[in-house]
Amino acid sequence: MNLLRQTVGSRFQTGKNGTLHEGRASMIALFASVLATLLLGCGGSASDEAFPVIRAVIHHGNASEAKCKAFEEGRICRDPGHWIVEMQGKRFTDPDAMDEFFKKEADLERTEAKDPYMSQRHVVIQAEPGSPWSAVHSVIRPGAKSGIYKFDLIAAKPGEKKETVTFWLFTDTSPELPPIELRLLLRWDPVRGVIRRKFDPGEFVSDDPTQGDRELIQVLETMAEERKADRFLFKIYIDAGPDVPLDAVVHTIELCRKNGFERVSSAHGSRPLTAEPERAK
Repeated sequence: MNLLRQTVGSRFQTGKNGTLHEGRASMIALFASVLATLLLGCGGSASDEAFPVIRAVIHHGNASEAKCKAFEEGRICRDPGHWIVEMQGKRFTDPDAMDEFFKKEADLERTEAKDPYMSQRHVVIQAEPGSPWSAVHSVIRPGAKSGIYKFDLIAAKPGEKKETVTFWLFTDTSPELPPIELRLLLRWDPVRGVIRRKFDPGEFVSDDPTQGDRELIQVLETMAEERKADRFLFKIYIDAGPDVPLDAVVHTIELCRKNGFERVSSAHGSRPLTAEPERAK
C-alpha cells in the first residue's frame, strides 16, 4: 500500500491526469472509454485482416562478422550494432529506409474514418530473448511514427515456439475522464548486474526477481481494486532502457496482464497525434 501511495499519491486528488468527474455525463464517458479500450485490446487473427501481418525478425549478427564474446559465452549482448532486423526478406540497417518501409505499409490500410492517420496494419516482432530493447524499439518507433499501433512481441530464438504477447499502443483518449498515466520503468544496472524496476514516481522494487515481482503485483492488485471501487482509469506505459533484454520486458507485460491490466503500451511509442504521457515530476 505504501508503494502504491508513492506511485499514485496526490494524483487521485489533483492534476489534470487525476481529475474525477461525477454525474451522468462522466459515467457515459467512462463506459465508452472502457468499451473502446476493450475493443482495441482484442487482437485479431491474421485471417481477419486485409493484408498479411508484417513479420519482423531480430537476431544476433553484425556486418563485420566479428565474433561477439558475450554472445558466444551465452551472456546478453548489449551492443545494438550486433543485432539485425529483417522484414519481408530484407535486412534493414538504415533508419530512413525503415521509416519509408513502414510509411508505405501503413498507407495500405488506413480505414479508421474518425482518425485517418491511424493504420490497421499489424506487426509481429520476433526476437531472441536476450535482444536489447533498443533493437526491438527500432521497429516500434518507425511503425508508430507511421500510425501503426498493432504490435505483438515474441521472445524466442529462431525455430523456437513461444506465446505471442500483445503490445498494442494506446490510441484512444477520453477528454471527459482523463486517465491516471503511470510509467513502469525498467533499467539495466551494470554495477549491480540486475534489472531495476519501479513505477514512476516511486521507489525501485527489490533487485531479487521473485521478491520484486511480488512487490509489483501488490501495487497492480491495489490499483485494480481502486479502479473498481472508485472508477479510476489507469494507463500503464512500459519505459524500458535501451539495454534491457526483451524477455524482461515481456515478463513485466505478462505480470501486468495477469494482475488486472490486460493492456499496457510503450512509453516511447505514442503516435505523433497522441499526447505523450506526462512524466511525473
